[in-house]
Amino acid sequence: MVKRMVSLYRSFFFFSAMLLLPMLGSTQKSYEASGDPKIAKQFFSFGDYFTALKEYQYLYILDTTKTEYCYPLGVCYLHTNIDKTKSIPLLEKVVAQKDFDAEAMYQLGAAYQSSCRFDEAIVCFNKYKTLSEGKDKNSIPLERCIEMCKNGIELVQHPINVTFENLGSKINSPSPDFNPFVNKNETMLFYTSQRSSNNGGMLDFDGYFTADVFASENNYGEWEKGRRLAPTFNSAMNEETVGLAADASQLFVFVDNFSAKMQTMVSYREGKSFQSLTALGSTINPSGKGATSVSVTPDKKTIFFASAKDGGEGGSDIYMSNLLPSGQWGPVKNLGKTINTKYNEDYPFIAPDGKTLYFASEGHNSMGGFDIFRSEWNAAENTFSEPVNIGYPLNTPDDNTTISFTGSGRYAYISALRKDSYGNLDIYRVTFNDINPGYTTLVSNLVEKDSVDIYKIFYKKLTTRIDSLEKATDTAAVAKNSTPQLQVTALKAKLQLLTEKLQSGPEVKITVQSATNLALVGNYKPNKQSGKFIVILTPGEYVVTIHCEGYQELKENVIIINREMPIKEITKSFRLTSI
Repeated sequence: MVKRMVSLYRSFFFFSAMLLLPMLGSTQKSYEASGDPKIAKQFFSFGDYFTALKEYQYLYILDTTKTEYCYPLGVCYLHTNIDKTKSIPLLEKVVAQKDFDAEAMYQLGAAYQSSCRFDEAIVCFNKYKTLSEGKDKNSIPLERCIEMCKNGIELVQHPINVTFENLGSKINSPSPDFNPFVNKNETMLFYTSQRSSNNGGMLDFDGYFTADVFASENNYGEWEKGRRLAPTFNSAMNEETVGLAADASQLFVFVDNFSAKMQTMVSYREGKSFQSLTALGSTINPSGKGATSVSVTPDKKTIFFASAKDGGEGGSDIYMSNLLPSGQWGPVKNLGKTINTKYNEDYPFIAPDGKTLYFASEGHNSMGGFDIFRSEWNAAENTFSEPVNIGYPLNTPDDNTTISFTGSGRYAYISALRKDSYGNLDIYRVTFNDINPGYTTLVSNLVEKDSVDIYKIFYKKLTTRIDSLEKATDTAAVAKNSTPQLQVTALKAKLQLLTEKLQSGPEVKITVQSATNLALVGNYKPNKQSGKFIVILTPGEYVVTIHCEGYQELKENVIIINREMPIKEITKSFRLTSI
């Protein structure tokens, strides 16, 4: 799983922290490798692959001929978010030996699977089946691994049309940043980070710093620098975002600290501030089996949550509960076999439409670990459609758990490890390109440098010239005995041309192109009387080229911000320089 800690480890850390509180009171520094094989083995055995990786990297650099370090180093790469592909050559070196532990073949299969090399992964898993003589002790059974690889082969052949955007250094850090949740208007973002500056500066059991909750606001299409919520919200231990109401009135946080042990709590927003975390009640958080993630419907009357409570389909299941007139949550109901499997399900997210349920599952047709699925909820009949894998590359062979959609469904927020990540899991904005974006109407006019409308200048100059010509024509007509008829005719012809010009306006050609590939959006002409022109644009960057008689050519870029609720209308003046 990405960051949802196994309950056993959470409990171990909780009670260990209580015993070691005097030592943990001071800020901890990132672990530095000692080069001691025994220490490396201890970290590896405990499952702290992040710290063990540092030790084995150090040992392997000291002596690359020692193949005994290849297996643990390869496994460490595979089970951290550093660079999983580095595990492959190390594990290949292990299985090339005459005698090797059969588990290395399983891990190599998992490494191939993680890199979408599914055919090679299946070969390794089948070899492991023979080598292990049917003694499969891994958390994901061998046959299930092969099923996932076959699912992966199919899903990769039919990728979905999405675009990923890393939110940048204002949100992300070299440490794990994950579990993003955004409100339906895409103006507020909440997420979790394990960066070194977190409250208390304590190291968790996995070698990373304990988790804190961060928030950011969207300012004209740009996320502001993420800020850690107040110490009354974040403790020196673990707080993780696990849900958000569509209108951002309720924030759900998984808490494992001295105030609450392994349960999801809620904070209510009053004005611009979130209040202290409060319990969701024993219905949602029974003793020892608390909810690990929560989602509430837009009307706040139904809650979905994940829990490993007894009596489920297996592992962690997704449940629902309705709000009682008393304000308490009523009896819970397991969503049943349509949604839940014998494997783990987690992170339900009910979309702002109130009927589309997204959730993470190790079951169904997952291509590896947790995949994100979609199901339609019929609230009247309380039934759910058959879950659909939302597809590759949003889902990968690694764990994909949380997703949070905006109101239109065109944009979603996830955490992922990609090539442009800052060093670990990062927060990404995903655009579903098959869903049409909103439109912005660009209402523009043409002005000179001093902001005077060129049409006013044009009509003023032309009217003056016409008046002058009319006087000259009248004078010539009166004095026709002394003025050649040819001159009179010429004056009348010029007057006719200027009058027609007055009616048609100046010669203007406006071209709008995409700034990315210069694809033509359209050619436009201003209104003959007002000089205004209107262009309807989707989000993106455009080049507007203006040719106007009597003025220099103008090229200017226009950016329509890619956001959930685009500005309906933008008024803009293009300034031209006269020749």
